[in-house]
Amino acid sequence: FEQINDQLIPGAGNSESTHRYRFVDHSVQEGKTYHYKLADVSYNGGIRMNEPVTVVAKTPTEFTLEQNYPNPFNPETTISFDLKEPRFVTLSVYNLQGQKVRTLISEQLHSGTYTVMWDSRNDNGNILPSGTYLCTLRAGKFEQTRKMVLAK
Repeated sequence: FEQINDQLIPGAGNSESTHRYRFVDHSVQEGKTYHYKLADVSYNGGIRMNEPVTVVAKTPTEFTLEQNYPNPFNPETTISFDLKEPRFVTLSVYNLQGQKVRTLISEQLHSGTYTVMWDSRNDNGNILPSGTYLCTLRAGKFEQTRKMVLAK
């Protein structure tokens, strides 16, 4: 094994509830098998190695917009989507009045899996109020929308 990430993935502290963590390795090649190990680092510096996880890298077979996580969120959330073919992509956030509040992506992308963080700010950099927002992915003729809840 070799270390591929020199930054800690922020943890949830001394929580007794289940938390999901995610890391996206953008260096993988299609069809290859990868083995990952996660090390838990405690506040006092103790390290516990977890069992390896095996992943086979595949090119997506469809266009999809995943549900953001966490949801509800405060102040950040992660949005993931898959592109089965290269497309010009827009990923935008709207309020319930249908007004676009943030453009997260507007560019040509290759096929693959993408992950974007949204910090609950609008295009002007202002933090948005609590509420329900809509995230819309457009890739060519494909369009999909998911509801997201910002809870402060």
